[in-house]
Amino acid sequence: MARRVDARMPSDAFSGSMTAAPTPVPMVWLMLAGIGVSLVLWSRLTRRDARLIPIYLGALAGAFSGAKLVYLAAEGWLYWHDRTAG
Repeated sequence: MARRVDARMPSDAFSGSMTAAPTPVPMVWLMLAGIGVSLVLWSRLTRRDARLIPIYLGALAGAFSGAKLVYLAAEGWLYWHDRTAG
């Protein structure tokens, strides 16, 4: 007989023991490095044309909101009514 896997949180997950904050994964550091490098490059370009600042900020906001919408369309709807999900 197959054993059923319990996907719930372990009972001690919210025991209140606060240890050091978890360190960010390398993907977060790569994302921040990419934003920093592009900010430096775009800031060099905006010296010649100040209209590029709203373009950069709009592209950055569009990238993050587009990623969130794609996540919601692909997987987020699975957890829409789950109050325990992030």
